[in-house]
Amino acid sequence: MSGNIVKRYQEDRCQFISYLQNYLILHNETKDSFFKIPYKDVRFSLGEINKDISIPIYFGQYFEKLVFTSLKELVTLIKYRYEDTIIARPTKEEKSSMKVSSQGHREFKLPFKSFKTRNIQEDDAIREIIQEILAKDNSIDAAVLTYWFSKKSNGTDLINELERYYNKIIVDEIKSASNEPTAYLGHLALIKYLRKYKEILIKKVHVEGITFEKLDRLLSNIFCTILNNVIRNSIMVFERKQLRYNLIKLEYLLSGTTSPAVFIISDKYILKDDYNSCHLSAGLYSSLSALSQEIPENTSFSECTNALAQMVSADKELTNSALFTAKVLNFRYAVLEYFYQADNQKDKINIYIARLLHDAKFLSQALTDSKEVESCKDCINLLIQRSGVDEKIKDRVNEIDKQFSLFSAGYLKTRMYLKPKEEIGKVLRNFKCLNMDIQISRIVGRMMEKLDDLKLKLGEEELMAEYKKGRLYRFATDDREILKELLVQKEGQLFIDLKDFTKKTYKAKEIVMADFMKKEFYLPILQVAREYYVGIGAVDSKDVELNNLLGDAVAFSGKVQSLVMLAEDIQNIAKEYAVKLQQFDTGSVTNDDDNDNDIEAKTFDAGLFISYGRAAEVIKIDDEIWGDAKVAIAEKINEAARGTARHPMLKKKLSSIVRWERKKRGQEKLYYPFLVYIDKNYGFNFDVDMSGAFELSLKHNDSELAKKLSQSIAKLCYNDICRVMSSDSKELNFLNYTYEIYNLGEALSDDAMSAYLKEVKDKKNYFVKIVRIAELNEEIQNTFVFPQKNLKFIVCTEKSTDDIKIDLLRYAGHLMFKGFEESKKDTQVFEIIRKDSQFYNMLMEHHINEWLFEAK
Repeated sequence: MSGNIVKRYQEDRCQFISYLQNYLILHNETKDSFFKIPYKDVRFSLGEINKDISIPIYFGQYFEKLVFTSLKELVTLIKYRYEDTIIARPTKEEKSSMKVSSQGHREFKLPFKSFKTRNIQEDDAIREIIQEILAKDNSIDAAVLTYWFSKKSNGTDLINELERYYNKIIVDEIKSASNEPTAYLGHLALIKYLRKYKEILIKKVHVEGITFEKLDRLLSNIFCTILNNVIRNSIMVFERKQLRYNLIKLEYLLSGTTSPAVFIISDKYILKDDYNSCHLSAGLYSSLSALSQEIPENTSFSECTNALAQMVSADKELTNSALFTAKVLNFRYAVLEYFYQADNQKDKINIYIARLLHDAKFLSQALTDSKEVESCKDCINLLIQRSGVDEKIKDRVNEIDKQFSLFSAGYLKTRMYLKPKEEIGKVLRNFKCLNMDIQISRIVGRMMEKLDDLKLKLGEEELMAEYKKGRLYRFATDDREILKELLVQKEGQLFIDLKDFTKKTYKAKEIVMADFMKKEFYLPILQVAREYYVGIGAVDSKDVELNNLLGDAVAFSGKVQSLVMLAEDIQNIAKEYAVKLQQFDTGSVTNDDDNDNDIEAKTFDAGLFISYGRAAEVIKIDDEIWGDAKVAIAEKINEAARGTARHPMLKKKLSSIVRWERKKRGQEKLYYPFLVYIDKNYGFNFDVDMSGAFELSLKHNDSELAKKLSQSIAKLCYNDICRVMSSDSKELNFLNYTYEIYNLGEALSDDAMSAYLKEVKDKKNYFVKIVRIAELNEEIQNTFVFPQKNLKFIVCTEKSTDDIKIDLLRYAGHLMFKGFEESKKDTQVFEIIRKDSQFYNMLMEHHINEWLFEAK
């Protein structure tokens, strides 16, 4: 049946958009979230990019030159076609400039205008690309496109180069260990590049006989057709390799964002003159858009078109408009099918039919003006007479006659030959497809604004310098990497809080504090740390480095694995130190709030925290007076220091929870089993008057003022809570809370945890275990207090001879450390469970074998 070839291109796009819509619904995605660049995964940023930072890019010289030269030659061909002049090959000087001149050596003529594709000598793939371009937009003819794709021009070179380009960016994405959509970045960068040079060219080159808007639409359709074919071919290459990679999502990202709407300079040009890739008039599109607003966003493609069909059927005027559009589509399809087979633009009849094809106003006149209607019928009858014995051509001409006759046919004939319901359904599918393409194009436009072409700002040498530093993406088809990995050294930071030790040592007046701490504490720590300082004197061989040794703190940096082992050694030193200190002054240990018997540990402990990130910047100072000094500066040192905090109100809260559980259960020997506690800490937002009243009541022992202040506080608290309960907003005004940490043990951040697991992966396995408190052994439940309902552990196993060594880490909670609010990222904290703790040993006795069996 005629019309199949032309219809297929639009129906394929509708089918693809239908699959895409279903994919988004299935994965609970919106168009906005799906097509956004996931900044957190962009490799360039190393996890630090945000929505306000642009992504630097540039294109390799050879690739950029080939693409630009090819586009310029295409525009030149269009110019000569419309101005009916003789084309000459551009000189080297012309190619390197923006100038397009009709002057030059008249070496050969541009082939005569024709829409015929049957006799194209190129391969089938090129023929199909030409046919698809003509189906979308016949402001150009097959002869010009055939010339551009021939050896006389460089259209085919462009396609081959683009295939190499997409193969490279897809390979880069697959090989990358990150989640970065490298191919999507490269795809958007290419679209931005093509749009930019298209706009420059069509503004520089004035083409007589075609408007700026039509030329913009024509080039957009050509770009769209070529890229979709290239992307489809590239995806097929990787599908044949049967890779374990989500090629479906990749195809939706690339092909979903490749439509004429993405390339066109302005949305207003898409529907102008009733000519777009879906051939919908602006009026019909506007009416259907209004109806579609009533359909929920997550409705599938088919359900949406069905709902639209019901709404359209209730509006006679809209039904007639959609039916007329269907007739126009079928007539255009029929004419194009005939032209593919037998066009001859030297013939007046073919010229007349071609005008009907691409001039919406003239077609409307041919359908309404009685004189023009007769002229059109005469032309079609002459075509029928000429079709002769060639059955293919005869069938196509008869199809043109049938489709044209339906414009003036009555209801019964229309229903017999057209099937109105089915044809209107196709129009609605076209609308839905175009509508989604326009929506996606707006999202893509915002994403492309984030791509910063540094070639507009820097010279070639500066670009290469930035590229070598790993500071920008270089898109090309050569063997160079798209992005050189920025060699930013990362390391762990271990911070030990000794405030408690110095305070208690100071209380033991029988000893000389400085000498005792030096001999019994600092020197043993430095001695054990030396065991992790491997390859002394060798370059890049240090595992652990001493950063700072202060009066009440010690800071080390290095590999997280070494820092974890060092933390355990330091804690053992701390225990020995505590025992020796007790010999001098027992009261200094037992009378401190940190050592209430609500926590399993019975001695005071040093809080340790390990963070992970950029290596510290070390400043060395050599002064003739002050001697040598070294200062290590790193954001993660500050994070580690904050991780050793012991918030006093949090300790009181924990003690209250333990006391309540003891009273409720009637057991005095219940303990909190862990040494790290994270929870909310509440406070009040006092204004100036309330602060003043609070201070005065204390200063003057004014109980009446204190009473009034307490009543005001209670009222404000109550109102704040009621407001939150009765509204969608969960933001408190008078009350406020922050997550705080109370750390007596060894903890590390989520980044440090990830680095640790990566470092030990060759000799340790791990699994995550989440267990409900109610599922724990009864002995464990009767010994400890658990404020939460579930516990999450990371269990690391290492086989040593016939035994399995178990390291246990507990998820303690998350919090935003002070000074890190701008990052807007909470730090997840994990506690290293000590192997000598009662809780660890009980888990080993009652649960670990079962967990190991499950993990297998």
